[in-house]
Amino acid sequence: MVPWRPSRNRLRLYLRIAAFGTLSTLIWLVYGRTIVTSDSVHTQWDANGYWHGPRRVESSSLWSYVPTTADGEDSVEEPVEVPLTWEWSNTMRRKGYRRPSWGALREVGPKASFRTNLKPNMKYLVASPINGWNNQIIEAVNAIHVSLLADRIPVVNAFFAHHGHLGARGEHPLSFTEVFDVSGLIKAWNGRPLVDAAELKVDDKVAPRHRTVVYDGEHRQRGADGRRLVSGDLIAAEEPEPDYMDCWSTNMVLGKLDFYHDNVHEPVTRSYAPLPINVNPDKRWDRFSIPLTAEAIRNYSVPGARLPESTVARLHELGEVTGISPDDQYTCLDRTYWMVDAPHNEDLHHQWRNGVGAWAAVGRHLKFQPGIHQIADDFLRDLMGLSWDAEIPPYMAVHIRRGDFYPALKAITQRQWAHRAFLLLTRYREERQVDIKHIIWTSDETDEEWLKEMRLPGWYHVDHMKTQTGNRLGFWWPTLIDSCILSSSAAFMGVSSSTMSILPSRRVLDAGGMVELFWHSQYKVPEDWAWEI
Repeated sequence: MVPWRPSRNRLRLYLRIAAFGTLSTLIWLVYGRTIVTSDSVHTQWDANGYWHGPRRVESSSLWSYVPTTADGEDSVEEPVEVPLTWEWSNTMRRKGYRRPSWGALREVGPKASFRTNLKPNMKYLVASPINGWNNQIIEAVNAIHVSLLADRIPVVNAFFAHHGHLGARGEHPLSFTEVFDVSGLIKAWNGRPLVDAAELKVDDKVAPRHRTVVYDGEHRQRGADGRRLVSGDLIAAEEPEPDYMDCWSTNMVLGKLDFYHDNVHEPVTRSYAPLPINVNPDKRWDRFSIPLTAEAIRNYSVPGARLPESTVARLHELGEVTGISPDDQYTCLDRTYWMVDAPHNEDLHHQWRNGVGAWAAVGRHLKFQPGIHQIADDFLRDLMGLSWDAEIPPYMAVHIRRGDFYPALKAITQRQWAHRAFLLLTRYREERQVDIKHIIWTSDETDEEWLKEMRLPGWYHVDHMKTQTGNRLGFWWPTLIDSCILSSSAAFMGVSSSTMSILPSRRVLDAGGMVELFWHSQYKVPEDWAWEI
């Protein structure tokens, strides 16, 4: 594969940085809230170029630096304070941060059709997310891996709120790159860009912040009024028009006709053709090969290519149209969650736990954006009783999953969790010669009678009901804070079957930490054991 190399233009980079500063100013002007003032905040750049500020050092109020705006439409009697957490977080990007799609699009700003912004000499790939947030991360990582192996630019769909995890609260989708800094991924893949789906086309599901973008000067571009744009100008999204897509399907390979296509490209009509049968060598519903999928896309998505015989046979069997021709320039997939590099492994998540496959190629390069880290870090400082500028000491994190998973998890007692944590804590202290004094734990359990028995000496509960995190920041934030806290621990214990544990465990291991995953309700705790920190 010949590496894709973008042009390097320092002037364009400076314009991008200037535009980013302009965005902060626009937020201040529009919402009338102080985001940065010289006497109320301090700033801090770390060795990796991340800005851990601003923070209001004179205030003891958690997250006091997050601005709000009054929304009079939600209340007749008085305006409702709406958090602008994402608007604030998006100003906290790494120093020198550049839009990840730089070099991959014809213009800046969502268009009426997702095809308008595609460059004619480039190929792209997009897939659709489903289920909980960590499952959507796995789908995105797998789709990016397929894209790169198939010599395509990844177009990463937004994260959609799943009612079983965030609750049916009508939260707007999140763009992939406002959650993750992908600079390391772009560097690892020789500068190949990555596109947020919302940069191509948006519908009414997206948040207002995604319907208007700031012109950054990459291309000479004119506004709707014909005027040549200058850096810092705002570009409104065009009204979306109907589009059509011919897509590849994993579900149809094994005879299923249920499709998943949450994305921000609506309105769009889709037709599907099953991938060739060889992408599922063991004929199991949860084992599709990433390398073989990429190979099929390269071979059968080209103009004039005949569909594989197994694809035509499956379409006949399902009574579907056989004249489908999956798009070569803008390839789409229905699902990627069940994809792995080595489909013969017995366990779907084996490669994720062991840091190989898509995790090694893509996942390990994704870092939480600095704004998310700051929100999570300040939650930790508040929980530990530290000052706002104090360094966070090494801590152990425990993810206790009980609510919506296997019955066996409900059977694990508080004493079993505590003893396994004690063993990991003891091993960490002995091997690393570091004395951890804080155990931070998260859980989806809501029964206060069960929870209070876990409030042991040295154990600190991430209690979003107490801090009213969802109401204060938005209902994506409890999940994001939990994940960031778990992922930043020195030692981590969680559930071997939960992606909410698996992904943080990989981040901890990659950072040199210590991890244990388990779910044995028959685990025996010595009768004479008692908890001590």
